[in-house]
Amino acid sequence: MFPLKLRTLCQLFDSFVGAILNYSSEICGFSKSKELERLHLKFCKRILKVPLSSSNAAIYEVERYPLYISRYCKLIKYWCKIVQSENIILNRVYTLAVKDCLSGYTNWVSRVQKLWDDYGFSEVFLNVSTCNSFVNNVDSFRQECSNDTTYLYNIACNAIEALTLRNNSDFITFH
Repeated sequence: MFPLKLRTLCQLFDSFVGAILNYSSEICGFSKSKELERLHLKFCKRILKVPLSSSNAAIYEVERYPLYISRYCKLIKYWCKIVQSENIILNRVYTLAVKDCLSGYTNWVSRVQKLWDDYGFSEVFLNVSTCNSFVNNVDSFRQECSNDTTYLYNIACNAIEALTLRNNSDFITFH
């Protein structure tokens, strides 16, 4: 019916489905969520026209990050926004949460700190003044996250087209 390029399909997925799956991830997006990743894998296999039972290794050609990486990046950007806020109430609540975190309680701040620590960016959590330069360079965090993943999707959406060009068509028909 409507021939769509693979890049367009990926953009549609990110805009419509990804936006719903990552809703409010700034607050509760700490999970890698196998169910969401399974949905993403199913989408990638469908646009590649490979059987759903095929190995996930074929998906590496999609050159996409797992969905949890975008959730983590949104979380980090939100944390930076909070620590740089001039809102007195927000600053007070954050200060109390940091005190609880340092006392050993598990809360949102402690989970953000663990996220920084897990990917080797502890110095950003400890030195909030570096937050601006880090957010402008969030690709380094994204790359660290992707190195950690067992799927290791690549970075963009170009190789999909190369894989599906075996039919001498760079369009996919979307029904």
